[in-house]
Amino acid sequence: MGAVDSSIRGIHGAMEAMYSRFEKTSQQTLEMTTGMAHLMERMYRANIKIASTFKPAGNGNIHMSLMISNKTNLPITAMTGILEFENKEVDIVYSSAHQQQDKALPNLFKSPCNLAPQECYKQDIEIHINEIKQCNGAITLSIKHPLAPRETIALKHTFGLYLIDQLRKEILDNKLDLELVDRLYYPVAFLRDIFEIQAIKGINSGMCVALSSPKYKIVCEIISVSDDANSVEVEFTSNHPALAKQLIKELSILCTV
Repeated sequence: MGAVDSSIRGIHGAMEAMYSRFEKTSQQTLEMTTGMAHLMERMYRANIKIASTFKPAGNGNIHMSLMISNKTNLPITAMTGILEFENKEVDIVYSSAHQQQDKALPNLFKSPCNLAPQECYKQDIEIHINEIKQCNGAITLSIKHPLAPRETIALKHTFGLYLIDQLRKEILDNKLDLELVDRLYYPVAFLRDIFEIQAIKGINSGMCVALSSPKYKIVCEIISVSDDANSVEVEFTSNHPALAKQLIKELSILCTV
């Protein structure tokens, strides 16, 4: 009888040891899987790039170009997006979506989209605002987690839709008769970039750049150029001084970014 009890105790001990090893192995496997999932999520967050640019559409609306670059060596699957503006009076019209090779893709704001490794998703969007104003927005992407199919990875891209993005830029042959608003100094490099003046175009005293929408016009005239040609004095005139002052404030912020 003692031999039987001893044998049973031995079996129990072996089973407890086996269960302990199994529990330890399961815990290690869970930790490894969780660690890999977190690592994969960090890789996606670091290597999926979201960018946006804006320009007047020519019909009073604003054209937005959205670019999503998959810099990983893994595919992005079931990608969907939400585009939101702080200004609730913004109307959004989604146009075509395509890859770098102009291959058509689904509109990710309406249906899931896949993106191959090292590919770029491009989406054209037209935005209508009843009244020109600066407002902020955000794009939130949701993609399927490659190691946890029931989970998603959320990526957020915030942006500002500035006044300068909503105004058409044009170099004038002659100055317009508008109300004087202010005179300020700016670096030439900043002015060339923000007014989209091509490098082959010289910046000289008397040059006038019109910033306009269907209702408003702001003219920026180069009054003087520094001796080292690195800065210029700009005179602002407008048919809507309040808007021009908002633009000047915006340029002051952008100039320091």
